[in-house]
Amino acid sequence: MESVAGRDRGWLIAARRLVLGLVLVVAIASCGPGAGALFGDAEDEGSAQREAEEQIDGSIGAAEGGADALAEEELAKEHPAATFSRHQVNELGVIPILMYHRVVEDPGLYDVTPEQFRAELVALAEAGYVPVRMIDVIDGNLDLPLGASPVVLTFDDASPSQFRALHDGRIDPDSAIGILTSLSYEYPGFEATGTFYIIDQPFGVSSTVAAEKLRQLHSLGYELGNHTLNHVNLRGLSADEARRELALGVQFIRDAVPGAQVRTLALPFGIYPDDHDLLRQGTSNGISYTHDAVLQAGAKPAPSPYSTAFDPFSIPRIRSLAYFDPDRPNMGSGYWLWHLSREPLLRYVSDGDPTTITFPARLIDKLDPQFADQAQPY
Repeated sequence: MESVAGRDRGWLIAARRLVLGLVLVVAIASCGPGAGALFGDAEDEGSAQREAEEQIDGSIGAAEGGADALAEEELAKEHPAATFSRHQVNELGVIPILMYHRVVEDPGLYDVTPEQFRAELVALAEAGYVPVRMIDVIDGNLDLPLGASPVVLTFDDASPSQFRALHDGRIDPDSAIGILTSLSYEYPGFEATGTFYIIDQPFGVSSTVAAEKLRQLHSLGYELGNHTLNHVNLRGLSADEARRELALGVQFIRDAVPGAQVRTLALPFGIYPDDHDLLRQGTSNGISYTHDAVLQAGAKPAPSPYSTAFDPFSIPRIRSLAYFDPDRPNMGSGYWLWHLSREPLLRYVSDGDPTTITFPARLIDKLDPQFADQAQPY
């Protein structure tokens, strides 16, 4: 039986001939007796025709791309297991949550240069990753194209290098936001989004300007998360002091962005308080907070939110660090992106349908039972 792609190809070839003829007829007619104005001398007529053919070939090529996409959709409906296997779909795979601090020319231990940050984003885009926010992961709101993988870009401490403006008001192209925004244009589908973990005096500007920057980030779709107000070691505080820092961190964001939902917390220094439960929710001086997820400071990818291994109050992150020795892995981003490229079935790969959870059938025991009605093993 003739395939959809085959029928479309035959139709496109016939259409090419018809449209090419019409283009030439209309072009000549529009010029009337002075057809030479279009084609020049008779000896140039062949080159003009070739130019018209090239234009039509471009249109046909685009249409063939559409036909391929249609054929892919039809194949997915008729042979889903083959499609999922070809794309190595696994929505029980791990998700890299990358941790950034400063983006500066003279980096410290936890920093990257603008060039390193840009290079890492390019590597992610070309490897099929799509940035999402932390709340998207914990909510299972991962609406990605078939074959794409989520990655979370997190930014701690709200340093000036993360979101900086030039004297004319434009975003500094070498700041984290500037670089990420630029890459989103270069790689359509690579979303300019992520999660910022905020502390007092964000971005090194006045309180008025800082509040405006937080509102701008929120309006652009970035998530604003808690990092405590003063970036304190929670283990060194009493329960009341810890609750106060957590509450003030949330209130600081709410004051700047009324209505903002501050639902995730990145632990300063990656250190838990003695009482883990106070991270979930609490009240201090009339200020209440609730966290749906707690992020650590290292040092591996996070489990899928649909996996039995997923613990929203113990989510690991990966430090951005491009350089590593495969024989002595440093567990930074360079190592993990390399490792996941060598073991593609380890990473989360989308089936393109946010209503289903698709994975190799051998992983059925890894699925959290609460998602059983969405399961689509193959």
